Amino acid sequence: MANKKNLPAVASEVKTVKAETSAGFCMYIGPTIVGAIQTGTIYQGNKKQVLASPELAFVMQNYPLAADLLIDGEKLAESRQLLKQQGNLLHNKYKQLQKIAAGRNLREV
Repeated sequence: MANKKNLPAVASEVKTVKAETSAGFCMYIGPTIVGAIQTGTIYQGNKKQVLASPELAFVMQNYPLAADLLIDGEKLAESRQLLKQQGNLLHNKYKQLQKIAAGRNLREV
């Protein structure tokens, strides 16, 4: 039988292990924006760290909607499924960003 005095210690160890084994990466699942960001690009770190990186400064300044399409690794599978379904917020943001990027590319030509 387990000693009840040890249970809180075990629970805290489980939380610590879970935090350490989180995905630790993000993936951009939005449309490719030529010269800025490509679909499927993987970034190391959590979403907050990645958004603050100098690597994405240009994208966040010019295409702030892209931040919503940068997905933490733990939510990636669910988000990719949502992206395929019309009518949900993630799909709508994808389409909106796609139109914005296409409009800017046409003006540059």
